[in-house]
Amino acid sequence: MATPEHFDGLHVGKLTEEAKFTLTPQMHDLIADRARSARCNPSDLYRDAIFLAVTGATYSDHVANDRRAALSREGQQQGGKGANE
Repeated sequence: MATPEHFDGLHVGKLTEEAKFTLTPQMHDLIADRARSARCNPSDLYRDAIFLAVTGATYSDHVANDRRAALSREGQQQGGKGANE
């Protein structure tokens, strides 16, 4: 299994694949309660749990990292333009 370091540069990309599994009614209810408490839907929790188990970081963390990287690149490009003008 890959270590979390392997996924440091993981670009999230477009979500196109479905993950299907079966839960007990009790687990389903627990997830629904947690989702309500977190102001999200159960799918968000499932996705974060899967990403956390596989990569060591949640989907939300990967999205935030992608956004930070994009803003950093944009800032570097704009900073370079100002220096040459």
